[in-house]
Amino acid sequence: MHSTLRATLYRLDRSSERLEIGRASTLRGPNHHPIDIRIEDLSATGCRLNCDSQLAVDEYVMVGLPGVGIRASRVVWTDGVHVGCAFEEPLTPADVKAIQVSEPLTFVDFRSFPTPLPATDPKGESETPFSPRQRLGIVLASALGAWGLVALLAAVALLLF
Repeated sequence: MHSTLRATLYRLDRSSERLEIGRASTLRGPNHHPIDIRIEDLSATGCRLNCDSQLAVDEYVMVGLPGVGIRASRVVWTDGVHVGCAFEEPLTPADVKAIQVSEPLTFVDFRSFPTPLPATDPKGESETPFSPRQRLGIVLASALGAWGLVALLAAVALLLF
């Protein structure tokens, strides 16, 4: 009596070592809107993200890497909130080290701060002694004067030559 056993084989060898990161970051999708993400792990060639937004396989995104900057990436797989991205250009060992040792950003909810009051002149005086109407008159008079000077020079040139 023989039983048949079937199994799916998965390739587990990676071209570079994966490092657990667990850092908050930002991703920009094709529409360039920022999306909050968490970089779960990464290697020199890609990363695994936790992302609440739906991303499609083969979509190009920009991933913010702490301490390194923005890297162009392509979504290679998705599984619920987890997303796998492949970097267009592999990270250098120095880049990987910079990501590991960079300080985390402090997130601040700026909506909770009161709106600052507009800057005002304590004396109640404006920066210029002229009203907007007076300034417009000065600009127009200057422009007309300049064109008048050009016309005068043209007339003198015609008389002399």
